[in-house]
Amino acid sequence: MIPPVARFLAPLVSVAFLLPTATMTPAHAEPSDPGHHKQRAQTSEARKSAGGKVSRSARRAPTKDSFEVTIENVSPAVIPKKGAITLNGSVTNLTESTLTGLNVHPLSSYAPFQSTAELTAAADADADANLGGERLQNPAVLDNSISQLAAGATAQWRVRVPVKELRITGSEGVYLLGVQVLSDSADGGRDGLADGRARTFVPLVDNQRDPVTTGVVVPIRRAVTFTAEGRVDGVDLWATELAPGGRLADLLDLIVSGTPATTTVLVDPAVVDAVQQLADGNRPRNMAATVEPEEEDGDDDAATEETEEPAPLEGIDARAAELATAWLARLTTQLKSSDVLALPYGDVDVAAASQYSGATISDAGAASSASLLGHGVVSTPAVAPPSGLLPMTAMKSTDDAVVLLSNHALPERFATEAADTAAIQVGDSQALIYTDSYRGADPYDRTSAVAMRQRILAEAAVRAVSGDTSPLLVNLPAELDPGYAADSFFDSLDQPFVDLGPLSDVRSQIKEFAETDTLVYPQRQVNAELSPSHFTAADRLAETGATLDELLPLNDTLAAQVREEALTTVSVHSRSDKLEALTRISASTDWLRRHLAKVELSTPSFVILSAESGPFTMTVTNGLEQPVAFAVRAETDAELQIKAPATIELEANTSRTFTLTAKAGTIGVHQVDLVAVTLDGSPIGTVGQLSVRSNSVGKVIWVVLGVGVGILFIAIAIRLGKRIRKRDA
Repeated sequence: MIPPVARFLAPLVSVAFLLPTATMTPAHAEPSDPGHHKQRAQTSEARKSAGGKVSRSARRAPTKDSFEVTIENVSPAVIPKKGAITLNGSVTNLTESTLTGLNVHPLSSYAPFQSTAELTAAADADADANLGGERLQNPAVLDNSISQLAAGATAQWRVRVPVKELRITGSEGVYLLGVQVLSDSADGGRDGLADGRARTFVPLVDNQRDPVTTGVVVPIRRAVTFTAEGRVDGVDLWATELAPGGRLADLLDLIVSGTPATTTVLVDPAVVDAVQQLADGNRPRNMAATVEPEEEDGDDDAATEETEEPAPLEGIDARAAELATAWLARLTTQLKSSDVLALPYGDVDVAAASQYSGATISDAGAASSASLLGHGVVSTPAVAPPSGLLPMTAMKSTDDAVVLLSNHALPERFATEAADTAAIQVGDSQALIYTDSYRGADPYDRTSAVAMRQRILAEAAVRAVSGDTSPLLVNLPAELDPGYAADSFFDSLDQPFVDLGPLSDVRSQIKEFAETDTLVYPQRQVNAELSPSHFTAADRLAETGATLDELLPLNDTLAAQVREEALTTVSVHSRSDKLEALTRISASTDWLRRHLAKVELSTPSFVILSAESGPFTMTVTNGLEQPVAFAVRAETDAELQIKAPATIELEANTSRTFTLTAKAGTIGVHQVDLVAVTLDGSPIGTVGQLSVRSNSVGKVIWVVLGVGVGILFIAIAIRLGKRIRKRDA
């Protein structure tokens, strides 16, 4: 929520740029690396062709201008006392015609901003809020090197302005610097109106100011999806993002540009594991042996048996494996010495899970910790929804995790009670608060890495100038692509008025937690949550994977692998296409069930018992490529007992016949279901059905019949005796 004062300051932005600017003189500087720009341009095109989603930093607001102008670097990132400041970037022709005579004009605001409210007002100002004013017309201070630009084409621009030529008061604070691009009209003349524009914050702070403790959290999170057989899906897009100039490569460059002592990394371990799977060749789910079989005496062949080598990788799989291996090695090296926050595995939708499946949150937390430890990385559990918002029920489910929330999660009273609330207490839970209004001054490109970097410096600057040294927490956007600014991001943040540190430093500076019994969680967020059916289906997938794992005595990893896959299906990233998430869950579950069904039971359809009990046969077939171990459970009425082997073990692709015994207590036909179950009792899904007819009545009946026959014979004897006595009489 923007403070009331900010609404009155917004018009001042246009006024500041209406002031005249002084003539500037050019100075020499090194040109940007054309190969670097070409490589990133190719990566961008590859990203589009791969069908990938473009990051928020690459999505610019609609513009009526003829040019799209970006600021790709500001050097130095602050206004120096002497020397010059250089801005460079790109300009793209948005029209369908070739435009000629491009001039890039630098400009600056006159008076500095000295509060967060003023920065917010400046960032919210319209793009055409008269940024130019009386723009500089002296050819010596312009970049007029672009004589023409074809439709859709992009060119690089660069302006260098001596500090003494800047039209600024020189007071401490934050200034707006920018450029405007003009071109010839269709008739070769000029109408004097800007055809494209860009602007950014640039602070000016005395080096004697006390530094502001600043923590920057860098996210490594993206959607992770799998095919039905358990391969990482979208390999081509992963390869694009892992390649130099790709989003994941840029994020890693950004992290490496800082030092472990100043960087906090917020990572979804599912992303790390997906990259590991790509590096290993992106094989399907592993059903092969992961434990050594017990060797029997004299079984030398089993000890010398060799496993089959996987087929060599080709094409995009080989390329992805190469890129993944290099990226993963750099990442783990950096994470081992960094402050690492681990998201719930798969970036689980914590808000929805707290309502429908609390076990999912605990499972995801345990999976995250185990995953990163497997890479030699120690982490702290964290909950940081991309929206920065959580319902109260979710806060109660976070346990000991570090919770990061946006200032928009705070009730309205916090906007007036405290301008900078750093942490809150919600019942027994605590949360650190970041201000997600840390966006840049350019309305067309608010969340590029350069824009964010300059806004972070601006926020630290206004605090330092005002004497407010309360800690500054910045959680970079979840879909951030740092692009060109990756290599210099943290280097540029290293300023005398900024004390960069890990999140632990920020937490140590917090003196008290503001208490609240409510959080802002709008209905649109409730509507966006995953449904109960997603969690039910994900649990079913995990249970099916666990059953197949139990069936395979030599494999002890399949259950965990499938459970992790299931967690990725209830991710916050699944909110964008809930139906697709359910479809993926169903496809994976069906794949597992088809493999369970390869264990078959074959029984006679009808069995006749000529005595109280009798044997019958059952044939068991293992159609899997791995040995199995299971049991058979008979489901029938109480008058029939079936005795089956306690354990059935079969080698791969073999069949075996077993003898079962049926024992009946009454005469009649009994229906029997023979159900294959794991040794722990979980149904495998294979059922053999038969009918058992008993013609035997058992020992008790024979005793009764014997007594009856005895009585009959006694009665006959008595009757005959009476007849004989009567006849004799």
